[in-house]
Amino acid sequence: MEGDVGLAKITPCFQNRKSTVFRDLKNGIGAGTTELYVFRPLANTILPEFVLSFFQSQGFIEEGVRRMTGTAGQKRVPREYVEQSLLPLPPLSEQQRIVERVDRLMDECDELEQHQERERTLQVQVGTSATEALQSAGDAEALRPAWERVREHFDTVTATSEGVDALRQTILQLALQGRLTERDPDDTAADELLEQIQKEKQRLYDAGEIRKPKDLPPVTDPPDNIPSHWVWTRVGEVTGMQGGYAFKSSWYEDEGVRLVRNTNISHGYIDWSDTARLPYQQANEFERFQLNRGDILLSLDRPIISTGLKVARVTEEDLPALLVQRVGRFELEVSAIDEDYFFFWLHSPHFLEGIDPGRSNAIPHISQKEVLRLAFPLPPLSEQKRIVKVLNRLFPLCEDLYENVTERIERGEELLMAATRDMSLDQSVLLSEGQPA
Repeated sequence: MEGDVGLAKITPCFQNRKSTVFRDLKNGIGAGTTELYVFRPLANTILPEFVLSFFQSQGFIEEGVRRMTGTAGQKRVPREYVEQSLLPLPPLSEQQRIVERVDRLMDECDELEQHQERERTLQVQVGTSATEALQSAGDAEALRPAWERVREHFDTVTATSEGVDALRQTILQLALQGRLTERDPDDTAADELLEQIQKEKQRLYDAGEIRKPKDLPPVTDPPDNIPSHWVWTRVGEVTGMQGGYAFKSSWYEDEGVRLVRNTNISHGYIDWSDTARLPYQQANEFERFQLNRGDILLSLDRPIISTGLKVARVTEEDLPALLVQRVGRFELEVSAIDEDYFFFWLHSPHFLEGIDPGRSNAIPHISQKEVLRLAFPLPPLSEQKRIVKVLNRLFPLCEDLYENVTERIERGEELLMAATRDMSLDQSVLLSEGQPA
C-alpha cells in the first residue's frame, strides 16, 4: 500500500540496501515479490522515510548479514531479526528533522560522488593519453618525450586502477618490442636461434619424444616492429600444444586426483574452488595427461573474460592433476625459449589481439591450430632472459601502485561508513551491552 516500506531480504540485495518507500502507487496498492519484507508504519507514530533510513543504516545491515541463513548465493535475513531489531523512536517532529537532514547529506554525497567521478574520468583520460603516446612512439627520439610526459604526470597516471593497468600493459609492450633492454653484440642472432630450434625439434622427433613438427607459413605481415636482430616466427615453431582428455563426469568422485577444467583456469594460477576428481587408481591410466610443475595452461573456451586472460602456470601445490579437454598445455620442448618470456608474451597485445581481434571479449572458443599459427617475436635467448629480468623488477612496482589505489578507495569507503554509522543506532553495541534484541 501507499507509504509501505519494502526491504529486500536476500543476498546481495540486502547488503546493497535495496529498500524503498512505496509512493504514487496506482489506486494506492501494488504487488511485490516474496523476497521482500513489508513494514507498514502506524499513522501519526512513525514516518516511512525514517524507517527507511533505519533499514539502510550500517549497523542494521552489518548485524543482518551476520544473522543471515541459507546457502551461498541464497542467504536471507530472518524475519525475527527484522521484527526484534531495536528501533530508536524519537517524536514525529524530530523524525522529520532527521529525515530532512539525511536527505541533505545524501544529496551532498551524490554531488561529491559526481565530482569524484568527473575527476576520475579526467585522470583516466590523462593516463591513457600518456601511456598511448609511449606505446605509439616509433623511435627513441619519440620515446624520450613520451616517457618525460609520464614522469611529469605520474601521480595522475597512477591515480586509478585503470591507469596502473595501462602503465603495466605499456611496460609489457615496450619490453616485448626490445625497448627496455640493450642489445648484446655477443648474443646469438635470432635467425640462427630459429635454425637451432628447428634442428632440436627434428632431433626430438627422431628420438620419439615429440610429434612430427608441422610446416607453418612464414610471417609475411608482421603485427609490429621489432629490433633488426629479432625475427618473426610462428608460435607453432617454438612450442607444441596438447589438449586434455574428455573425462566423463560419471567417473568423478569425492577423493582422487584433481582435474584441471576450463573453470579452474584463472589469471596466472589454478583456482580449485570448484574441484572435480578422478579416482587414484583410474588416474594411473591417463599418464599422458598428467601435469608437471611449471606447465603453462590456456583456456580454449572463453580465453578472455572481462577480468583478463585465462592462463595459468602449474605449481607444486597443484599436483597431482590431470588435463581436461578444452584446456591446452603448451609443450615448450626446445631449450631456446625462456618459459617466463613466453608466459609474459601471452599477456601481450600481440597475443590478445591475435586470438580476439578488436578485443570484443566475446570470443567463445579458440582452437590449438589457431594459437599455433599466431605470429611470435623471437629475440635471442639471452635477451629473452634480460626482458624477463626487467619485467620481474617493474611488475611488482606496478602491483604496489595498484594496491595503493585500492587502499585509498577502501579507506574512503570506511570513512563514509564510519560517518553514516553515527547517524543511526548501532545494533551490535546495544547487543553487546546485554540489552534484548
